[in-house]
Amino acid sequence: MITSTEIIMNLQDIRDFNGSEEIDVRLQVLDDGGWAVHSGQACYDTDHHGAWGASIMDGESDLTEIAEDLIEQVKEQIADDEG
Repeated sequence: MITSTEIIMNLQDIRDFNGSEEIDVRLQVLDDGGWAVHSGQACYDTDHHGAWGASIMDGESDLTEIAEDLIEQVKEQIADDEG
């Protein structure tokens, strides 16, 4: 499973690009273990496979908290799908 450290690095890149602007972020984890962090409007996501977590961040957001929340959402979706 992906670690929060890897997600934090991706979120930091998104923050560096967007500055203090509020932006939607999403974690996608595929069945094969591949993953991606998406940002911006969800309507532009072209691949809807796998499990997802979603949040909103800005220049002041705690990236560790967001990363851990995204992972927890993905874990919950996977558990729901298996149950």
